[in-house]
Amino acid sequence: MSKIKKVLIVLFFLCLIFFLKYFFNDYKIKSTNFITQIKSNSKYTIQRITNKGLCNHNCYEYSTPEEIKEYFKIINPKKSINGSIYLDTLKNTIWTQTSEYIEPKDDGLIYYIHTEWINFNLTGKILNTVENGNFKKAPGVILENEITNFYNWDNKSSNFYVNDFIRQSFNWNCLNPFSGYGNPNSDGNSDIWEGYVFFNLKINKKNLIQFKSIANSTTYGYSFNMEFYHLPKTKKLNEEIILIYFDPISDSYEDISSKGLYLIKSKS
Repeated sequence: MSKIKKVLIVLFFLCLIFFLKYFFNDYKIKSTNFITQIKSNSKYTIQRITNKGLCNHNCYEYSTPEEIKEYFKIINPKKSINGSIYLDTLKNTIWTQTSEYIEPKDDGLIYYIHTEWINFNLTGKILNTVENGNFKKAPGVILENEITNFYNWDNKSSNFYVNDFIRQSFNWNCLNPFSGYGNPNSDGNSDIWEGYVFFNLKINKKNLIQFKSIANSTTYGYSFNMEFYHLPKTKKLNEEIILIYFDPISDSYEDISSKGLYLIKSKS
């Protein structure tokens, strides 16, 4: 066999591998849902509570001594925590403060931030809303956001991880050695690729929920805004209940429409 034929055969197989991978990736992108497109089934229920932003609060900002005592009895935390979700351990309901940009009707030039508190039960039903929620005491006990700054998204033994990332476009600016130079807020973390990230969420350690989002791969991992909360199990609450807050970084319609707080509950 001549060298030219060998080269052509190698090129053929390389092209075949490229096109097979392209069609596989295209199928995976089209067949995987955004989180807002996931439907409840016989294993779990999923419901979006709000499509607004969430406000972050300091640990024990409002908590009463009785609630803290109950909280320590259930979770026994070993560190101070901040987050966006308050659990009313006495009524078994959840409070969170939402925020959104509002355009005034009079001049339409200046946006302002409107905040309100919402209270919902463990089935996702909204029970109450409080405008400009200046509570004198805690609406509940704050829960820990499990997504830390150094969360290992590639740890497939965890309950929530990134299963795959399909690259779409390269950020050539990341090759610029002076990118971020002189910026006091720069942490050296640079976006490298934009693409589709695929999440795997285990509920009850066996049921798998999969969804996608548009995100960037970075120097230290991925860039997207995500909060992840587990409600502590008690004698009264033995189902697994998860809260996920997702705020996309892309401006695609599908991704933007997925923004919000989701309640996922296992079925016993």
